[in-house]
Amino acid sequence: MIYTANFHYVHPSIVESIDAVLDTPAAWTLIIVETAVGLFVTVLVFTLSAISLPLLLDRDVGAAVALLTSFRVVVANPLTMTRWGFTVATLLVIGPIPFFLCLAVVLPVLGHATWHLYRRTVSPARAQFKAPEEDRNILLGRTLYLQALRSD
Repeated sequence: MIYTANFHYVHPSIVESIDAVLDTPAAWTLIIVETAVGLFVTVLVFTLSAISLPLLLDRDVGAAVALLTSFRVVVANPLTMTRWGFTVATLLVIGPIPFFLCLAVVLPVLGHATWHLYRRTVSPARAQFKAPEEDRNILLGRTLYLQALRSD
């Protein structure tokens, strides 16, 4: 869709494609827009999954609660979570370089560190918190039982 908006259904040959990608304003627009879209998707996926995956493993909560909790944690701690996101990205770029051997170390370390990040941001003391009946929220037309997990 982004390609079509910039190049108007033109299907050039390989040589013309290389020239078009390197020399035309439409190509630079394509590169900038695709980078921005990729950044948006990356931030969205990170925001929704940074805390939700360990939360789903640790507690008996639904996907909506886990995603909302992850969103709340990232919004409450933007600098820390941004730094963590860059750390994960850097390690995942460096890991495969020596014939994918470092991934055998990087992935378990990232999993362990993610677990500890989750434990620090979502207090275990609040695991048994039950919201009163009148505090239930309505989300997407359904009544969902949301736990109030706020950092102190």
